[in-house]
Amino acid sequence: MAIGEKILAFRLQKDLSLTELSVRSGISETVLFSAEQNGQLHPSDPLLTKISFGLEVEVEDLLTGAQTNLSTLDEEWTAVAHEAMASGTSPEQFKAFLESRRQQTVLNVIPTLS
Repeated sequence: MAIGEKILAFRLQKDLSLTELSVRSGISETVLFSAEQNGQLHPSDPLLTKISFGLEVEVEDLLTGAQTNLSTLDEEWTAVAHEAMASGTSPEQFKAFLESRRQQTVLNVIPTLS
């Protein structure tokens, strides 16, 4: 399966329109549509990073087509989750933090795309 097909499959799996993915990733709908149809993206292409953030998957997931299995979460991440819960951090607060980090990363990638 080509990268473009994988992008489309993840987008449909997450019930996202091209417009929604465009907003989430900071990539125009035209470029996203072209990526889905042509799939001629190199694994090091910065667009893959932005698309993966928009789809909330790892770049590796776009390359392999399989979403990272969260059941194999390592002990360090499990400890972090327990610590967050113990500190009174709500899931909504944690998700807001992750979203702010995702937006920061996307904004940091944008200037490199000329």
